[in-house]
Amino acid sequence: MATMLGLILSLVSAVIFGLNSVVMRRGLIIGDVYPSVLISLLFAIPYTIAVSFLTGEVWTLTNLSIMATIYFIIAGISNFLVVRYLIYMAIKLAGATVTIPIVSCDTLITVFLGIVLLGEEFSYKLIVAAMLVVVGIVLVTSKNAHAEGEYGSFTNFKQGILYATLAMLGLSISSITVRLGVLETNSPSLGLLISNFFALITCSVFLTFPKYKEEVLGINVKAKQYFLLGAFLVTTGQLTRYVALAYVPVSLASPVINTYPLFTLILSYIFNRKIEAFNWKVLVGTPLVVIAIILAFF
Repeated sequence: MATMLGLILSLVSAVIFGLNSVVMRRGLIIGDVYPSVLISLLFAIPYTIAVSFLTGEVWTLTNLSIMATIYFIIAGISNFLVVRYLIYMAIKLAGATVTIPIVSCDTLITVFLGIVLLGEEFSYKLIVAAMLVVVGIVLVTSKNAHAEGEYGSFTNFKQGILYATLAMLGLSISSITVRLGVLETNSPSLGLLISNFFALITCSVFLTFPKYKEEVLGINVKAKQYFLLGAFLVTTGQLTRYVALAYVPVSLASPVINTYPLFTLILSYIFNRKIEAFNWKVLVGTPLVVIAIILAFF
């Protein structure tokens, strides 16, 4: 029963992450990246406090171990600040249908790191998975994979791919860190609160720089609406992910969660057809990446 619940929550998380990518694509076309990250973190604090009270996890704060706190802090700053910034930059520059398949490959990187660094079991399926990923990524990042949209061409397409690749590498340690923290406390909403809190503190430091302060003060009203909706979605998605990892191991949750590129593709076609890349390369490359990730675990 617990395993089934964990897998269902993982799937819900995947759908939410896919929808968030679609919403953020619309907002980032007319807005800047830093305010979008800041808004998502500001929104997450009261949201996760409320959830922590509802679940009663807030009362376990004094029982939180030092190691669990460290794991959640690392996950917060690395994932919710640095990686989120990189992902949003990539979505702004290259589009969600190109960015998300690249970022989702972090799971495969994690598996290979486990083999190289931890001596985990090697499988020939990993070779097939790696080949599928290479083919899929080559397709979605090829010269003709992007297209003109009503908001203009993707002039910084290659730079967007670079940001997506860096985000993928950063995410490769995120699931492990979250899992370690949740296992220490079994308090996913409290862990999410701690992660967001320290990410917000770090993010707020950049307000001392005139460039980022001006971006926040001059934010487009329409962009702000998209960012607020995106903040709700990404926080809900992360909370669902944290809870899922409390019920099932990373090896079961991650493949399901990483089907979100498919949901990004489907939802982008429904809502963002005019401002995203849709051709045979993207439509073939994205499923190949998802199949590779699932194959790596099973």
